[in-house]
Amino acid sequence: MKLRDRLILPGVVSNESLADCSLEAQIIFRDLPMIADREGRLEDRPRRIRALLRPYDNWDIDKILIELESAGFISRYSVNGTNCVSILTFTKHQSIHWKEKESELPEPQQLPQDKSKLNPSLSQDKVKLDPSLQVEVEVQEEVKVQVEEEVRGIPFAEIIDHLNMITGKHYRIVDKTKSLIRARWNEEFRVKDFFHVHIIKAKQWLDDPEWEGYLRPITLYSNKFEGYRNERDIPTRNLSDRSRRNLRTAQEFLKKYGVTDGSVTIGAFYGGDAEITGSLPDGTRQPKP
Repeated sequence: MKLRDRLILPGVVSNESLADCSLEAQIIFRDLPMIADREGRLEDRPRRIRALLRPYDNWDIDKILIELESAGFISRYSVNGTNCVSILTFTKHQSIHWKEKESELPEPQQLPQDKSKLNPSLSQDKVKLDPSLQVEVEVQEEVKVQVEEEVRGIPFAEIIDHLNMITGKHYRIVDKTKSLIRARWNEEFRVKDFFHVHIIKAKQWLDDPEWEGYLRPITLYSNKFEGYRNERDIPTRNLSDRSRRNLRTAQEFLKKYGVTDGSVTIGAFYGGDAEITGSLPDGTRQPKP
């Protein structure tokens, strides 16, 4: 692939939020436009991105993209199985050559803004004729979503409580978090999948000053969730006493909510050097307090 000529504006170089990112993230963000199409989109393929931009550096591009997304510089999304990256505000800062071909990558899917589309029985004409009807439609849709969630039983509180127990944080169940959980739930992921992702990523990121901050809903429940769910379970050693206490609490939480089928391997948190005493009903080993 031939790298494209792009502009690097002074505002990008002097951006304070970008300055707060790691040096690697700053460099990758500066170079991403060279492999993006005219809409600022590119395939979300970390290994390929590294091969194109930093072939001689052993950088973890996936972590760098997570950092840039969390900082609000890019968006990572998936449409019909195609994983993409969108550079936010790209089109505002670039002068695209008229001969450059149209983007072949899908744009992020968005919910329809026209409420009448959500309820086919209400036409646009009716909404225009009666302004109060628009409010009624919005209320009906909100109630409908709440009722559907009650029927499906999406356990927002249990999921966030488990994350808070592991991280020692106090994340609240805000609308953004609910929308992320709901999206994954609609993809047929369930409670034990969320718990598994919490554990896998905690084992990788807990006690790492650079990455521990990414143990949060916006990162864990993003479109990368399925990838996290299928990562291999690797034992982690040398956890701090604080992390060990949090994980013991999370272990009891799993028992409370009946996740004892062995699919979530809490015991592996402690690594081969941990002293073990007793076991849980599912056979998971339990470390000494």
